[in-house]
Formats: sequence, structure tokens, C-alpha cells
Amino acid sequence: MVQALPTVPGCCILIHWVSTMKKLAASLFVFTLCLWAADFWTKPYTDWTDKEAQKMADNSPWAKTFSVAVETPGGDSGGGRGKGGGGGGAGGTTMGQTSGPSAITGQDVGGGSMSFVIRWQSALPVKQAFVRQKFGAEAGTSPEAKQLLEANEPAYVLVVSGLNRRQLAGTDPDSIKTAMMELTSLVIKGKDPIKPIDFRLNGKGKVDAVFAFPKTSPITVDDKEVEFQSKLGTLIVKQKFRLKDMMYNGKLEL
Repeated sequence: MVQALPTVPGCCILIHWVSTMKKLAASLFVFTLCLWAADFWTKPYTDWTDKEAQKMADNSPWAKTFSVAVETPGGDSGGGRGKGGGGGGAGGTTMGQTSGPSAITGQDVGGGSMSFVIRWQSALPVKQAFVRQKFGAEAGTSPEAKQLLEANEPAYVLVVSGLNRRQLAGTDPDSIKTAMMELTSLVIKGKDPIKPIDFRLNGKGKVDAVFAFPKTSPITVDDKEVEFQSKLGTLIVKQKFRLKDMMYNGKLEL
């Protein structure tokens, strides 16, 4: 005798399927939101918000915002570190000192501090961020914006932004340029340091130190990491950049 299998009403199957699809859709929506928030630059730059454009320029794989502790009258740094103290960061040690250089790294410090930004100004996403900020809704249609984005970049351009003009030793522009070029380099493990071929200061009071590095020995993603090193007056700057994080539309953008 053959016993008939119990039947499941079609409506129950349909309800289960709809419930499963809703859960899947909700999960995909949450995942997409997280991915979009983490890597907003996967969107066209014309769709970036003002906040996202600022983030690209100040705190992204192409730009690092950081602080250096300032010594208090009592001899202790604003970040709670005395002379010789420090915390390990991606670029080295952060110290507050009454004499000698202070090491600027990628680690933020609390209390009394000075903030700086190091960015790859020649990188396409950074250029797009500045175009987005300057032209707003017309960023994608302005001929001037198009010209800025399509301009040939014969060198890697890095900018240290937020420096006080008085921090730089000397007043003669030529002597400052010579000193900055001698004391600055891009360091890649296993290769000779890349020295700048040009330097200039932009602005008054708070200034940008602009360095141009040659592309005669191109930096590739296989180099894994590049460190910017410089001595700006009494400030020693060391900041590392992970090259695999600087891929943009399938291309290393520097």
C-alpha cells in the first residue's frame, strides 16, 4: 500500500519565499550602504557630497590628517607625553619637546597640538575633490573643471598643508627651497630614495609646502608602500601610504 505524502498548501510556500526574498533584499541593502559609506569614491565624483569631497582631500588613502603635540610650559606635551615619550604610529613616534625636532606621524594626539595634512595633490581623485568643491553642481560640465582634470601631471606632487610660515628656518626663498629639497624624499623599501625636483610655498601665514617628485622611476603597486620623509624647520615629517589602497578605477593614482 502506497501512502500519499502530505501536501503543503501553495500559499505557505509563497509566503516563505516572499519572506526569504525580503530578508535577502534587506541584507543586500545594508551591505550596499556599508560599502558605499566606506568607499564613496566608487561613485562618480560629481555625485560626491561636500563632506565626501572634504574627506577625500583630508582623510583618505591619498591624504592623511594628523597632529603633533605642542610642549606646554610645564614641560609636558599636550598629548600627555614628555620629552622622549611617544606612541607608535604608522610613520614612527610622536614626541613633544622643548628643544630639538618633533616627529610628525600619522597618529593623532590630544591636548595642545598642531594639525597638518599630507596629500597626493597630483592624484586624480584628489583633483576631483578640489574640482567638486570649487565648481559644485557644475563640476561635471564646466570647461575649466575639465581642463584642470585633464591636465598632464609630469611629476608626483605632494603637499604638506597647514604649516606656519615661521616654522620654516630662514627667510630667503632660495635657501628655503634648497634646504627643503635636500631634506625631503620618497622612500620605498629596496629602492633608492626619490628626491624632489622642485619645491614652492603657497600662501602667507599658514602655508602649503608643495613638493614635485620625478616619474622617471615610476612607483607601482608592487612597491606596496611609500613613505614621505621631510624636515620642515624643526618638524620631522614621516608618513606612510599603502599603495594597494590607492587604486582608483583599477589604476594606481598618485
